[in-house]
Amino acid sequence: MLKNQSNSLSLDNPISDLPMIGSIQANKLKRLNIERIKDLLYHFPTGYSDTRNIISIEELFKEGAGTIRATVKEIRNNYTRSRKVITKAVVTDTTGDITIVWFNQSYITKVIRPGDTFLFQLKLPKNSYARNFYCTSYEKVLQEQAHLGRLTPQYDQTAGVSSKWLRARLKYLRPHIAQLIQDPLNEKIRNEYDLIELSKALTMIHFPETENDIVKARDRLGFDEMLELALRLETRKKSLKNKKAFPILTSDKIVNEIKKQLQFRLTSDQESAVVEILSDMKSETPMNRLLNGDVGSGKTIVSIIATYAAIKSGHSVIVMAPTTILANQHYKSFNEILEPLQINVQLLTSGMMLEPISGPQVIIGTHALLYEKYIPENIGLYIVDEQHRFGVEQREQLKEGEGATSPHYLTMTATPIPRTLTNVIYGDKEVSLIQEMPQNRIDIQTKLLTGKKRTACLNWIHLQILEHPKENQAYIILPLVEESEKSDLKAAIQVYEELSQGTFKDLKVGLLHGRMKDKEKQSVISRFKKQKIDVLVATTVVEVGIDVSSASIMLIEHAEKFGLAQLHQLRGRVGRGDKPSFCFVIPSDGVEQTEQVQNRLQFFSQNSSGFKVAEYDLSQRGPGEVYGTMQSGIPSMKIADITDIKLFKKARLLASHIILGK
Repeated sequence: MLKNQSNSLSLDNPISDLPMIGSIQANKLKRLNIERIKDLLYHFPTGYSDTRNIISIEELFKEGAGTIRATVKEIRNNYTRSRKVITKAVVTDTTGDITIVWFNQSYITKVIRPGDTFLFQLKLPKNSYARNFYCTSYEKVLQEQAHLGRLTPQYDQTAGVSSKWLRARLKYLRPHIAQLIQDPLNEKIRNEYDLIELSKALTMIHFPETENDIVKARDRLGFDEMLELALRLETRKKSLKNKKAFPILTSDKIVNEIKKQLQFRLTSDQESAVVEILSDMKSETPMNRLLNGDVGSGKTIVSIIATYAAIKSGHSVIVMAPTTILANQHYKSFNEILEPLQINVQLLTSGMMLEPISGPQVIIGTHALLYEKYIPENIGLYIVDEQHRFGVEQREQLKEGEGATSPHYLTMTATPIPRTLTNVIYGDKEVSLIQEMPQNRIDIQTKLLTGKKRTACLNWIHLQILEHPKENQAYIILPLVEESEKSDLKAAIQVYEELSQGTFKDLKVGLLHGRMKDKEKQSVISRFKKQKIDVLVATTVVEVGIDVSSASIMLIEHAEKFGLAQLHQLRGRVGRGDKPSFCFVIPSDGVEQTEQVQNRLQFFSQNSSGFKVAEYDLSQRGPGEVYGTMQSGIPSMKIADITDIKLFKKARLLASHIILGK
């Protein structure tokens, strides 16, 4: 019964409308993102324990652990001299008696009474000479069991909210599921895709009778998650097709004008990407393409060629980066190539203003571009770098476009995304891949060291810079800025002070971290580029946007604190010149011998391909951990495997039929 009888039970009812849930419990449930009745139903089990195999007391003595069905003969509380409570119960079945013990749970004598029959989940402690069993769970024998004698679901828990407590609340909801749930998929669709009804799936996921029930429930619920994602992607794709763009026409002559500015030849992957992008831009339908390339693979020059084509066609271009550092780096790269061709390039970051200029131009900046009033109206191309670093709302704001026409849209990322994940995250986009590295790029020698080798490594770095000061600069990367009481990690500031006063006291040492103001960061980076700093101690603020050709050495401390994709991004800051380059990774003391840490870092040190590293990281940690779910736009799925391409294609097919009305 609902607490408030004037309300009918619905999925949107607050969770506090259920019996036994007051304001205190409701606040605890918020930690599990459970605020409505629907949230509780969709709080799926993380696993199951099988307590269906009921054994006898005689068998329990042989096995040492298991679930029995027994009748209580007697139960009492015993108090020690220190007033601690030991509760003992003698229970029996047809094969014998045993004694069960609980510690400091005196209330149990009010729950378990002589003459009652219970299911007890028991285990015999090691070195227990008294043969007293400890009870891990118990439940009175009922017509329908909630906790024992079944496939028992286990849930994510929080303080004061156990799996047992959640199972009891769900047991109350069970008879209401059919009336609560309206299936969005009709019988014809369910039969076509071999899916059970949604109400059955929700019942079976929480109350399975067999393992096959779990499989069927997960199949349906996982399909629904993929379908929700597919519908969003198809809606975006249809919306874009309904918009009009300025066709950007180009020619071989225009492309060759850019190529003449280069000191190198494009790779075949770069050439292919240029052809795909320019072909898309010829259309009146706005381009929506992802340029997915490894660190240092040359995505920027591809985007510059697309920019030049747009400018020559009479349209301005916006280039947007997530950080001031990256925006400044793009400004430098674009300006070097486009200025000799009399193309105006402007930079806009926080606190700056645009110059009013007539005619097509290139504007490069951070999110400050979203709030600039004097953006040209004739934008033909939007280029967004490292899109996943922008908030979801910012990304949608970019795509809107103003007026009757929408600009072409090119997304770039140097975070290699495996094809399995690309199809799902960027399912509304066409994808150009750049995996081939430019011929002038030298492989970075990556070495995994133990903490004992740290001093020797620092001494080696010191020697390399002293012997070849114009050819070598080094990064020392740390995961934190300042020392924390809760962590024993060496912080950037601490290491900066340690090295500048110790091993590197005769070198110029700089410090760079995210808490600095933009002007401070730019000053440090400028000094590093001009070789006025030999060693730069930094946090992950250097992950993207810094291109220093003489920086040939990197040491990453507490390497296990970084994801492999992030380590690869960091590694990409060296090896940008023509000198041999090195990346040393050192895990924290105490974890360096952990097998999982060793395997991950060993794989990283032996593989230079960002795509291989990303695939491995994805398989080990999952997409949420690797790329982040909030900012990247990767949906957080409870049931479906986001890399399940077969399932995604099924859902995408149905979504296409729904959106297009077929």
